[in-house]
Amino acid sequence: MVKIPGGTFQMGSNSGQRDEQPVHTVTVGAFLLGKTAVTVGQFEAFVSDTGYLTEAERGDGSVVFAGQGFDKRAAANWRNPGYQQDNRHPVTCVSWNDCLAFIQWLNTKTGKGYRLPTEAEWEFAARGGLPGDCYGNCDSIAWYGANSNMSAHPVAQKLPNAYGLYDMIGNVWEWCSDWYGPYSSSSQTNPTGSAAGSSRVNRGGAWYGPAIGCRASDRAKNTPDDRGNGLGFRLALD
Repeated sequence: MVKIPGGTFQMGSNSGQRDEQPVHTVTVGAFLLGKTAVTVGQFEAFVSDTGYLTEAERGDGSVVFAGQGFDKRAAANWRNPGYQQDNRHPVTCVSWNDCLAFIQWLNTKTGKGYRLPTEAEWEFAARGGLPGDCYGNCDSIAWYGANSNMSAHPVAQKLPNAYGLYDMIGNVWEWCSDWYGPYSSSSQTNPTGSAAGSSRVNRGGAWYGPAIGCRASDRAKNTPDDRGNGLGFRLALD
């Protein structure tokens, strides 16, 4: 885990998608965030200890990116995401609900309070203390459509940001704790998102995405039971 200092920043972007507006002032307290996304090896430890079956394994598989678009495949799950992987790859094909099961197990094992980051915490950390929302040279910090060879990559192969966090942009989208909803124009302190909703927030872009997705303010959403081979998660801790 890496300590992220508290601070105030302008969340969102006037040059991004409509759901990144209005830009608003947000203050977050200090917190800890995983240096990388949770890996296949770490998730394997959870499954080995509990026998847990993910929603993809219990249901109808997972969505995979198939070159020109997305396809639901019954055999796709965290063990078989549709590309070669090892224990150093970020775990994918896990739903928001699967993430919570992993976190509950980890907190029972450690006695700590691991959780998913809020959307505000995630964006603050992804910016690395910089005012802009775009990293500029995606190739140095991100696996995305132009350089990934259409596959996720082991974590921490690209340069970290100023906080020492790897792959905040690109490689895999990451689940956040918030319900997806519109932004408020008012200043906020430690916001936790909409009170209710149908989808949870994803942040960070993925290995199949365009360069325009290499932005700290870019937003996406999925229902809590959705899963895909470009979607994983990272842990936060108070």
